[in-house]
Amino acid sequence: MKTVLRSPRALLGISALAAACALFACAGNAPKESAQQDASAAPAADAPKTEVKAALPDKPLQIDAYDYASDDLIAAQWKPMNADSRAPRMGNDAEQQVAVFDANFTTLSDWRLYWDRAVQLNLSGYDRLVFEARVEDPEALSGVMMYLESGDGWYALPTFGLTNAWKSVEIWLERATTEGVPLGLDQVKNIRFCLLPGAKKDSRVFVRDLRAIAGLGLDDIGRFSSYKDYASAVADLEAKAKGHVNEADALDRIDRAKKIHDEVAAMPDVRAPEAQERIPVAKRYMTEAYALLQETKNPEWRGIWCHYGNGPLKIGEGHKPWRSALKELAADGYTAILPNVLWSGVAYYPSKLVPPSAYVDAEGDQMKAILAAAKENNMEVHAWKVMFQFAEGWMSPSDSPDKFRAEGRMQITATGDTTTWLTPALDENVEFEIQAIEELISNYDVQGIHLDYIRFGGQNVDFSAPMRKKFEERIGKPVEKWPEDVVSGALKDEYNKFRCDLITNVMRTVYKRVKAIKPDIVVSAAVFGKPDFARDNVFQDWEAWAKEGIVDAVFPMSYTSDVEDFRGQIRQHKLALEGTNTKLYVGIGPVLSSWQTLDLDVQADEIRATRELGADGFAMFEAQEYYMKKDLPFLAAGMARKDDGNRIRLPETENLVAMGKPTVGTPGVLLPQKKVLTIADFESSWDKNNVGGGVFHYLDASRVGTKIGDNPWTTHSGAPAELGKHGVVIDGHMGISNPPRHAWTAFCTNLAPDWSPVDIRPYRAVRFWAKGEGTKFNLAVRRKVVSDYANFKAIFTVPAEWTQIEIPFDKFGQPAWGKQEEKSFMDVTDICFAPEMQEGKDFRMELDNIEFVE
Repeated sequence: MKTVLRSPRALLGISALAAACALFACAGNAPKESAQQDASAAPAADAPKTEVKAALPDKPLQIDAYDYASDDLIAAQWKPMNADSRAPRMGNDAEQQVAVFDANFTTLSDWRLYWDRAVQLNLSGYDRLVFEARVEDPEALSGVMMYLESGDGWYALPTFGLTNAWKSVEIWLERATTEGVPLGLDQVKNIRFCLLPGAKKDSRVFVRDLRAIAGLGLDDIGRFSSYKDYASAVADLEAKAKGHVNEADALDRIDRAKKIHDEVAAMPDVRAPEAQERIPVAKRYMTEAYALLQETKNPEWRGIWCHYGNGPLKIGEGHKPWRSALKELAADGYTAILPNVLWSGVAYYPSKLVPPSAYVDAEGDQMKAILAAAKENNMEVHAWKVMFQFAEGWMSPSDSPDKFRAEGRMQITATGDTTTWLTPALDENVEFEIQAIEELISNYDVQGIHLDYIRFGGQNVDFSAPMRKKFEERIGKPVEKWPEDVVSGALKDEYNKFRCDLITNVMRTVYKRVKAIKPDIVVSAAVFGKPDFARDNVFQDWEAWAKEGIVDAVFPMSYTSDVEDFRGQIRQHKLALEGTNTKLYVGIGPVLSSWQTLDLDVQADEIRATRELGADGFAMFEAQEYYMKKDLPFLAAGMARKDDGNRIRLPETENLVAMGKPTVGTPGVLLPQKKVLTIADFESSWDKNNVGGGVFHYLDASRVGTKIGDNPWTTHSGAPAELGKHGVVIDGHMGISNPPRHAWTAFCTNLAPDWSPVDIRPYRAVRFWAKGEGTKFNLAVRRKVVSDYANFKAIFTVPAEWTQIEIPFDKFGQPAWGKQEEKSFMDVTDICFAPEMQEGKDFRMELDNIEFVE
């Protein structure tokens, strides 16, 4: 029996967790140690020297011209995917034929309207989708999302806003996040188009001319903010620079951009790789000048979130110490830090109520470190508390909610699945959360307590027994059909109101209890950006909280790369808070991943929008070393400039561009050239392979319970004759991570005796025989150029019977949290097999005859 693996690509959609990532990604986390030696060797004389870059597609790819001859034809292509969505139709607008999608939000019961179109698209080589669209009533629409389905997952593209005027929308594919395990942009099989509700109004969205575009032109150097071309951007920025405090630095950036523009213009082909690489650098120089020429505002409340209780994520691995991090942030003009120090399952200080993080043992009380650093730098500390969630398997052990789950204290979906959230219907759950907050503010002199996830996860929760009991007490009668009557029946609206009131009561209780201990503490909440959407879809009625006076400040998470959408959200925030004393600190989301941020012009325009529209300040998500080095200095020198005469040291742009750029790598030695090259058949022993390397079975040494079998070498029984007499068994028990200690194990073989890199590009695929228990394992191809543990990986299911599994190398991919490198296997050191996401479980796989095939 032979299986060719077609679907896995290991872009896992994990948000930037590089410090908690795994060397082998065995259980979703990674050890800090590497058993690999740092050795290198000169490439063979006949080894390829560089990767040949693929040529750009010759012309745009027309995906949908929206020129259907009838409504039936467009409806057959773009199919409504829920009961609320109506079939699209054809129409005319501005004397052009357009597609019309009804935004019937007054009757919406789901959280969105959406349509799917089946396609067969190869988008490799294309960098963005482009189309034109508008909405009749911008207030009705909070945003538009598009997804691309591939393999067993999706690429989620950035949300954008529309106005009632026609707008050319550009969606950059590199900014997609992943859900599930997508196979690649070269194998897109479905497009999903989603409309998100704003105000409870009906409207219509018009769309025309959807295309994929490849490559940049010279005018793209000046196409940012409100500028339409290179010449107008240069002229305006040079005029603004005259007499500005940053005149010299801004003109220096503009001159560098002009030099690159002229160099590219003189090249024979602007679409050639060297030209395409230089155009973004020139544009970056222009946006740096733009950021430097913005006006400052002092005083101003400027906050920044940090997702990690032990400091901002560093480039590569680890965390930046609080003392140096806050010194840097204060110099960049920030007045407040919001550190993520308390979940339901972990605290970053010696709590007696919530399990302390292992970082507390390793590095000490993080709240003390934060407060000391903040005092030195005159910054406020607003302790970030995540409500009703445990951070299991990430910041806390994977079994952290087990006790609560066993006691029936978790939220339940409409289909009966247990979630990882505590239900707010139980008084003991709410008391558990509030007592932890009271402990924190009693022991630490923070200026604020900042609540996150004070809401439900969506309309599909919570339908647990405690929720049913509490709801029936409210209405004074039993619900006959549970949960049908409250999901879609006659009691749906009343149940939605009940969920809203439940969360509001939690907010009210937290507010009163915090103020009873320390009246001056600011009680704030991170909330969804659109008030109506927050109320109707996650039951977070923050507008009502403000009107009642039970929240001192709200931080709407208005994360969007579309400035018009951002400004529209602030207008909604201001209306919701009108007549209240609640402060508005608008959340801006510049960090897209560990190696990707919003363009500087977008960040500058969004900061300016908070000022022009009357917000009380803003907060950035989030403090990471890459963002702090790449973008914050330019914003600090311009929009957050102080009047103390000190100059911000600006980074060197070329280094920044190179830092986030994929690395090709240096070719290693070539392996012997055969149609089938046996890497390991395990006939002579288990710890030596057939190409001169060794075989190693690693596991964590961090006392989290991982165990492996004593003797991997086994004699076959009942295996196909071609496997010979011997193979190996990869078995054991996976421990449970307790960061900074991580559970992991991997069975690896290096491809050269001295761990030097090997060039395996002549080979098309790896194949091997495996037998197991139907669980998932992963195979990682480790490259020398990968320095942050984001190894190329593919996931496979181990069959119950001996099966030959083949995985083409082009199906391997990196996890989304890591720096994305060139997909080239010219510098491979070893390959590793590991259990996939099996913390706290036994694992077993028999393995034999590992081969590379042409």
